[in-house]
Amino acid sequence: MMKMQEVIYEEKLKIGLVLKFTLIFMFGMLIGLTVLYSYIGELGNEWISLVILLSTTILLSAVVPRKYQIFSDRIKVICGLLRINILFDDIETIETRPPHNIYGSLEAARFGTGTGERCIMIKRKQGMNILIQPMNTERFMEVLNNMIKKYKRGE
Repeated sequence: MMKMQEVIYEEKLKIGLVLKFTLIFMFGMLIGLTVLYSYIGELGNEWISLVILLSTTILLSAVVPRKYQIFSDRIKVICGLLRINILFDDIETIETRPPHNIYGSLEAARFGTGTGERCIMIKRKQGMNILIQPMNTERFMEVLNNMIKKYKRGE
């Protein structure tokens, strides 16, 4: 169990334009299908569409990243219900990547919001690599590198 620590740096995330359009389209289609099935009297399909709409809403609210935090010994990715702690001891390398990597990279779990900012690939010694997309990549990398250096020196 991790002890309570002070957050050194935190970024609250905004949803990017591409993700907004994707979500609007997806929810529009699901709502449209539900209304259509209701209108034509397909009660079974109406309920199925409604269940899919609700479960999609719950799933997305659980996994879309809300903020990234840097502590003195780890990075924390906070989604709706999901919390991912990446200990500095578990980080092999950290590198920046182009913004489009948030959509097409298969080498990592992606936790970005499509803001158009450069991504940060966190390659781990164990477990799946993590790809994040801070709002201010340069500042995030600066703070993260400084904290990792302090951590390794034992400060």
